[in-house]
Amino acid sequence: MADLEAAAFLLGWLVLEHITPTLQGISVECFCDNSPTVAWIKHKSAAKSKIAGFLVRAFCIRLFATGAGPAAARFVPGIFNELADDASRLHHLSDNCFLSTFSEKFQSQATSWRQFKVPTSSWQH
Repeated sequence: MADLEAAAFLLGWLVLEHITPTLQGISVECFCDNSPTVAWIKHKSAAKSKIAGFLVRAFCIRLFATGAGPAAARFVPGIFNELADDASRLHHLSDNCFLSTFSEKFQSQATSWRQFKVPTSSWQH
């Protein structure tokens, strides 16, 4: 399961790259409800999981490629991080149902939810 969270962390970064004009020199902190992923990002390595190691390496390459400042991950338990908790539990929904559920449940941020498909060029370098 932690490998999937690491993949979600990397995908989140790729989305950020595409919606932000520049990340040059900008430091980003992400909140995550998965402690192994937080540790992997903090240490920039994952010794016990080969898959997570590849994902962390890809993340570090993207940091370097964008010229971003140091990135950090902070552990926030799911009970206090409802967005992340719901996102990881609602993966079975179709894209439209997922967006509809988030827009309904988190109405104060409803206008910011939209579907995003990461271009294949993001991982084909």
